[in-house]
This record gives sequence, structure tokens and C-alpha cells, in this order.
Amino acid sequence: MRADNSKTGKSRIIVSPIKKRVDRIKEAYKKLGVEHTPEDFLIFNPHSKVRKEYTRQALYLRLQEVLEKSGLKKELAEDKLKVSLYSSRHAFITWRLRYGNVPIHLVAKVAGTSIQKIEQTYGHIEVEKQTEMLTRNQGRARTAGVDLEARIEAEEISTNL
Repeated sequence: MRADNSKTGKSRIIVSPIKKRVDRIKEAYKKLGVEHTPEDFLIFNPHSKVRKEYTRQALYLRLQEVLEKSGLKKELAEDKLKVSLYSSRHAFITWRLRYGNVPIHLVAKVAGTSIQKIEQTYGHIEVEKQTEMLTRNQGRARTAGVDLEARIEAEEISTNL
């Protein structure tokens, strides 16, 4: 990803198994009678004489149109939710941390942000994943026959002798 095209102004390498999707996009252009060349942006307006990339605004408007026509926009609004282009970035980071077991430093690097920012925004995911570890052995001290109050009193008596 070029620095001038990223949210954070940092360039980075995008690693993703997307060859099949890229091939589908190129095939769709071919069906429209447009040959996709190496100089082209992956997604461009096939009806324009100038092969420019779609602007972020154009993609946003297209997304909103799809949400509207599919009925999802109304459904999301009922739950007070919105979907934007940025939502996909948020979903990617969330899924990689929650389900992908990807180390936080690697997610930060791929997303072009800092570990601290990831921890600020997504730190709850690690806590959720570690719930079992965090709650392990809670309430078992008594069932194991350990009386913590008696132990503290015994330690106090022995130190006073």
C-alpha cells in the first residue's frame, strides 16, 4: 500500500490470499469488453475513457447505495449501527486478533498503526480471549481446605514470637 493512499501515511506490504478474487475482478472487466492491463488500478470505472481509480468518496457512495438497496441500511439503523469503508479495517483487525491468533505487533504493522493504538482500541479482545485463564481457580481456595484468615493469623503469631 502506498503511503499516500493509507490512513496513517505509512506504506506497507499487504499480505492476503486474494488471487482468486483478483482473477474474478479481471474476468468481470473482460465480460464488459474491457481488457485489464498491468498499468490499471485493480478497480476502475470501465465506462470512463480515463482509467482512474475510484475515489474513496465514490466507493463510499457505492457502498451506501448497496446497503440501501439490500435493505441492510434500514436494518442497521434499527440497531443504531452504521457501516463505512473504515468498518472493513476495523473488522479485519478484530478478526485477526480474536480468531486469527495473530500477534498484536504483526497486526499493528499490517494495519500501519502502533501496538499502543491497537491495545487502546482492541485491548478488550485479549481480555475476552483469556477469560478462562483470568478466572481459573477462583473460589477453589476454600474447597481445597485452605482457610486464608487462619493462615494469616498463624503467620502473625509466628512473626511476633
